[in-house]
Amino acid sequence: MPNKFVILVCLCFASFLAFAQPYKSEVINSRKPWDFGFRVGGSYDMTTLRQASEAQWGYKIGFVAEKQLIYNVCFQPSVSFLSKGYKYGYSLPNAPTEKARAYEIEGVAGLVMKFGDPREQTGLIIGVSPYFTYGIGGSMWRKDTAGVQTKEGAFAQNNMNTFDLGFQLGTGYDLSSHFELGLYYYFGLMKIKSYNFLFKGVQLHFTYFL
Repeated sequence: MPNKFVILVCLCFASFLAFAQPYKSEVINSRKPWDFGFRVGGSYDMTTLRQASEAQWGYKIGFVAEKQLIYNVCFQPSVSFLSKGYKYGYSLPNAPTEKARAYEIEGVAGLVMKFGDPREQTGLIIGVSPYFTYGIGGSMWRKDTAGVQTKEGAFAQNNMNTFDLGFQLGTGYDLSSHFELGLYYYFGLMKIKSYNFLFKGVQLHFTYFL
């Protein structure tokens, strides 16, 4: 479940939206055409395990689109290929260890609000986005207390669950009409595997619109 940090981010986000106003007073509707572009970035992936769990670095690359809905609210869906993982037990002596590196397809139904001067197309971005991931490959390494090592597919039977669902909360900045930078905290709602722990982490991405 979301921790105290997530709850705090949600409260700050809600407070910001309560007082923020779009730059323009007139309604900008869906007549504005879609924009399309590319997205690349990295991630710092963790789990909700409190003991002997270590974060792992990951990356993502994919496609993004954007449609202005009304005022400064935009729909920003994206589809990406991403790599992320976890490991635990390595910090404990003689403990069984496990390390996973997963490759997934991520779909994000981004909803963002853009604040700033639309004439220059620069300014602050606030976003909240549901996402899903679907596992397509990867590996899992295990070592038992006797030191015997095994390697299996990340999504093989009794390993990681193929499907995950969660949310992303974060902020970004429109550098120009073509370039956008975003920093998001994400948290999954589905168990990684039969154990009761979830994915969470931080994603930094760079977007280029054509």
